[in-house]
Amino acid sequence: MKRQFATGDAQGGVETFIDYVFNDPHAWAGMSQADRTAILRAAHEWEVMMTSGEIFPVIDPAAVRRINVPILVMSGGVSYQFIQYIDQEIVRLVPGVHSIVYPEAGHQMWLQYPQLCRDDALAFFSLHP
Repeated sequence: MKRQFATGDAQGGVETFIDYVFNDPHAWAGMSQADRTAILRAAHEWEVMMTSGEIFPVIDPAAVRRINVPILVMSGGVSYQFIQYIDQEIVRLVPGVHSIVYPEAGHQMWLQYPQLCRDDALAFFSLHP
């Protein structure tokens, strides 16, 4: 993906990303043209991430364990598998982390359950001013 963006092939980079995220080598090809067009609108954001940094940098677990501020991890139960893994690792590593999983939500839980997410976030913030 990074190589594709670096050579100016934004659509190829996005296609690689979508196939990876959905864990399906034909996910991009199976999407409607309208969905692909909508996704490509964000291609520049991914291009910047892919050519100027690391999207998944290696992080020392010991450094994560040293985090000592209140953390709320909000996760979608049907979110992308790699994001669920990242959320589970944060919950496992950070002492005292508060975790909420919305079983029917995907990665964009804030769009699917805006009031519930808002209420949960506000409740967390009220405990940690």
